[in-house]
Amino acid sequence: MTNYILWRRFVPSIASAMFVMGFYLPVQAQTQMPSSPISSVAPTWAESVNTAFARTAAGADADAALAVAQAGNTLAARAYPDTFEVDGTLRQDVIGSGKGYREAAAGVTASLWRRGEREGLRAQSAGALALASREKDAAKLEIAGQVRAAWWAYETARAEVGVLEDQSRFAGEVVTTTSRLVSAGEMAQLDLLQAQSAQAQLQSRLALAQGSAAQARAALTGLVGDMNTSLPVETVGAMDVEAHPAILALRAQAQALEGQARLVRLQATPSWRVGLDVRAERGLSGDNTLTSTGVRLVRPFGAAPSGAVEAGGLQARANAIILQINARKLAIEAGRNQAVARLSAARASQLSTQTQRDAAAQALALTLKGRSEGELSFFEELRARGQLAEAERAEALARVEIGAAISAFNQAQGLLP
Repeated sequence: MTNYILWRRFVPSIASAMFVMGFYLPVQAQTQMPSSPISSVAPTWAESVNTAFARTAAGADADAALAVAQAGNTLAARAYPDTFEVDGTLRQDVIGSGKGYREAAAGVTASLWRRGEREGLRAQSAGALALASREKDAAKLEIAGQVRAAWWAYETARAEVGVLEDQSRFAGEVVTTTSRLVSAGEMAQLDLLQAQSAQAQLQSRLALAQGSAAQARAALTGLVGDMNTSLPVETVGAMDVEAHPAILALRAQAQALEGQARLVRLQATPSWRVGLDVRAERGLSGDNTLTSTGVRLVRPFGAAPSGAVEAGGLQARANAIILQINARKLAIEAGRNQAVARLSAARASQLSTQTQRDAAAQALALTLKGRSEGELSFFEELRARGQLAEAERAEALARVEIGAAISAFNQAQGLLP
């Protein structure tokens, strides 16, 4: 009974103390990352992005454009732009004089390349190849942003789960300790009920945090598959806005449209067609059949009017994309400024949490000294330990935020991992 009276003197309410201090976390446990199937071996970000890129088929359109561009090069290598045409005629006087007149003719015609048409096709193919490559880089950068966001969301959720797991374990220890005092009297029973209520609340929070971590894990797995390794914190990089994959893709698209417009204008101009004829004819029945050969040239009088319309539409689209480039640059600059602000805030926060942790550690040392001298209660020790636990929790989350901010900064720069 005496022990119980002393316990009541130094601990007015254990459960209330746990609410005040956010629960005591063992110092060693807080410096560790929460348990996870992910190990400490670090893969490369590039491998993860390439895996996600392949799984999402983000480069399928670019691959299709690449095939089209290669087909253009194949066409430019041909001796003639189109296939040969074969024609034939047969004329006789069965429905006429009936005296035996007969004529048979056959010919073959081929289209000729316009001057500069082959070079135009090759230039168009080169533009399409460059566009396919740039669009592939831009698509990969977008996937990299998804991987970066998914990874750091998962890391944040894991850190939160780890903190709550430690708090829940300590709450269970408090319940166990308080249970032993139930036989001492009614107030110990009240402490037990309060401790059990606090433990249930913590377990509820832990279940929600574990659910969030599971969702974050599922999102990450959907991108890169099952991972058994951890991704490291990236290195801060820098790149000129003109080298941003989105800007390069837009410029390549504008150049490809301009090249296509030039080719359309060229192909709308008149082109020569040359043919060879063979003719066999007989004047009257019994006459000898005479055979002759000839050359045939065909050329339209003017350019096809539809070509100018199509070329004008292509050039207009190219001009619109050039205007979009400036707007996109402004958006990239805004994103960079936001990323810089986030990274600066994350670094400042980490420094603050380190200061907070050091102060809490010194406060705990002084509290333990006061306890040993009988000047402070056990409640004060619990409160000091809780403050240190919360400081180390804040520092752990700040470290995660640093990594996330660096990844966001590199993403805004347009840097692939």
